[in-house]
Amino acid sequence: MTNRDILVQILSEASGKPKEHVSGLVEVVYSNIPKGKLDQEPPDDKAKTLLASLRTQLPGVLRWLAEGADMARKDWGLP
Repeated sequence: MTNRDILVQILSEASGKPKEHVSGLVEVVYSNIPKGKLDQEPPDDKAKTLLASLRTQLPGVLRWLAEGADMARKDWGLP
């Protein structure tokens, strides 16, 4: 499981959207940032620990998504 996979899983859980839907958003984000750490594959135990930690923060992740969407609408004129 790569860090990208972890990000997709957590965003899916926080938003309630299917992973396939969230993957499109992640691809857009990834196309605008340098490759590297986010494409690494941590050992299974570290990936599980990271997932568990992020799951305790799902309300904050959802808030971060909402704030990002608001910023995109304002800054880029998105609907």
